[in-house]
Amino acid sequence: LVQTDTLLITERIDAVNDGHYALEGGASYKIHRKIERNKRIVEIKKEEFIKKYGRLYCEVCGFSFEDIYGHSLKRSSIECHHTNPLAESGLKETRLSDLVLLCPNCHRVLHQHNPCLDVETLIESVKKNINRFLWRIFIGLLS
Repeated sequence: LVQTDTLLITERIDAVNDGHYALEGGASYKIHRKIERNKRIVEIKKEEFIKKYGRLYCEVCGFSFEDIYGHSLKRSSIECHHTNPLAESGLKETRLSDLVLLCPNCHRVLHQHNPCLDVETLIESVKKNINRFLWRIFIGLLS
């Protein structure tokens, strides 16, 4: 755990006012359209990426599940993003060059925009902000 000025992070979580609540867990049913994806092309993308780079990592931020969580999670946790959104283009041929491997955070950020944010824009944003993020971690370790 990272030591902070007064409390450990776990103690801070316990100190949060817990006077708010919500009822959850009820069931609802929805009918929706499901876009079909080919799992095999995703596996081939991951296999080719490992052959080329030796491991899987996010092509935007560089995060590697294997580096942080160990060997067992390296394949299952990285996600595959279609640069040409299937929901917009309908049935089409997908090539490996149409796919980008992403961590769940980067993948979610791309899809929070409508239309979907392009990968290059997110890469530039990460490059622009990474130094500030690393500086905060460094300062936190010193205090």
